[in-house]
Amino acid sequence: FNELREVNFQKAKQRAIEQGKELNKKLKLINYFNENNKYLGYDFLEYLVKDGIDYKSLMAQVSQQTLKLLDKNWISFFESIKDWSKHKEKYNGRPKLPNYKKKNGKNILVFTNQNCKQKEGYIQFPKCFNKYELKTNINAKLQQVRILPRNKHYVIEVIYKIEKKEKLNDNGKYISIDVGLDNFATVVNNIGLKPIIINGKGLKSIN
Repeated sequence: FNELREVNFQKAKQRAIEQGKELNKKLKLINYFNENNKYLGYDFLEYLVKDGIDYKSLMAQVSQQTLKLLDKNWISFFESIKDWSKHKEKYNGRPKLPNYKKKNGKNILVFTNQNCKQKEGYIQFPKCFNKYELKTNINAKLQQVRILPRNKHYVIEVIYKIEKKEKLNDNGKYISIDVGLDNFATVVNNIGLKPIIINGKGLKSIN
């Protein structure tokens, strides 16, 4: 971003010279780190780009998810640099900065459950996808839908949350099942019931 600002400033300066004018503006570069040389993080990234046309072209939650992925990449980079400085033997070289996308590069697209809705066995995409519907057999709460670009196709990942079932209280009664070959299963317990042995030779002969 600073590189782009500098290029634009130099162009404006050149135009002023050609027109015989004096450029009163000064080049202001953005510092991505604070006074302690620490990365400023997601909030700063959003502040930096929130008024841009690319950010506004997407739904707010989708743009935010894209920035969160970028923020995660930067945090991972700094953690890798920190580890690399202490354990260089673990690496083939110095970890590289997160790179720019190519001109026609594609990025992961993340929809939240505010963008995509779950209804009657279908996931309904927003209007910008012509209300495309994806049939699923998921019986859980939808969290995210991710569209991952691949070489010649796209992959759709559906992230959902399964509610934890309440654990039963331990009543001290246990059963153990030992699966084998000759004996398909041996079942024992600690409550005095007769053990069960299921003969597996018949099944073994069929196989």
